[in-house]
Amino acid sequence: MMKKIIARIEKEKEKDKTKINCTWYIISGDFNYDIKDFGDKKGIINLDGIRFYHHPKHILTCCISRRSHNDHVIDSYKSPLDISIPKVDYMASDHKPIIAVLHK
Repeated sequence: MMKKIIARIEKEKEKDKTKINCTWYIISGDFNYDIKDFGDKKGIINLDGIRFYHHPKHILTCCISRRSHNDHVIDSYKSPLDISIPKVDYMASDHKPIIAVLHK
């Protein structure tokens, strides 16, 4: 999935470079690794030249006995204001949903 997203970003970058890029990317899900390890101290993650920001809050949506988490919301505009897990039962997935407040 990440390869498809990066390929689309690359394709859009090659379009008319005189236009202002107003594309805003939000990526969320279980990344199977702690994506924060790929960022810098300011929480910026560079994916193929696109800056993404993450929220520093530690949340666990799956496997509560685990100490690490791999569920993230990253945003190409700025860091989400908050992320949380709603009080719901598990649905079709083994993960609970994540609610992200992106911007006001």
